[in-house]
Amino acid sequence: MFHGDVESLPDHAAIQLNDTHPAIAVPELLRRLVDEHDLPLEKAFDITNRTLCYTNHTLMPEALERWPVDMMRHVL
Repeated sequence: MFHGDVESLPDHAAIQLNDTHPAIAVPELLRRLVDEHDLPLEKAFDITNRTLCYTNHTLMPEALERWPVDMMRHVL
């Protein structure tokens, strides 16, 4: 079903991220909006900010992962 252009994504989807692993969705959505849909960074950031939500309910060390910048640079 078609709901309009990519700029209307926040009107049709709310994506809840509940852990650090899926948090990679934030820079990936931003990248796709800029690189694949040719949106200006500010507009892409606004859409990303209104579409994705993050909650972490634990203070356990394994839930507060940290990834080395060099590793993420290589992966992304």
